[in-house]
Amino acid sequence: PPFCTFQDAPVAGVFREMIAKGIGAACVVRLGKWTLDGAGDASAWRAIDTLSFSDFTSPSFAEDSEDVLKETVGSFLSRGRDGAGIVKLMDALGEDATMADAAQVMVKQQIHRCWIVDANGSPVGVVTCTDVLRCVATAIGRFEVEDRMQRAVNQAFDGLISEVTPAV
Repeated sequence: PPFCTFQDAPVAGVFREMIAKGIGAACVVRLGKWTLDGAGDASAWRAIDTLSFSDFTSPSFAEDSEDVLKETVGSFLSRGRDGAGIVKLMDALGEDATMADAAQVMVKQQIHRCWIVDANGSPVGVVTCTDVLRCVATAIGRFEVEDRMQRAVNQAFDGLISEVTPAV
């Protein structure tokens, strides 16, 4: 599963862990159901928001970073949203989504990543802009190879036709 954190986790600890692990974003989750394993049961998590490195470069963070680092993830994210907080579950894609689906969501919502959730809404992965660009580059590469092959076949075919067809 992707790197996740709860909205009531201390933002300073999450930030430190993101730096230590080289992670650019965390999927913010809440418990969607109670289980015997409680918070340790990832199948009970529901994706609700994103905490990314860019959140730590916001003006609200720069102004009072000492106080901000004492907050929870949820209250920290509220600051950047004029106090709106986490008001709704974020739009996430199901496991059957295509790369085109992810790209459309990212463009429409002006975001850099799209969380992938299972049928229960538990986060299972993430698609980033880099993933979309890799997919596009791969498709372009395949198209170029197919185009070169088609041209070679056409040239060979044209050569055979000119050999078989008498000159007029």
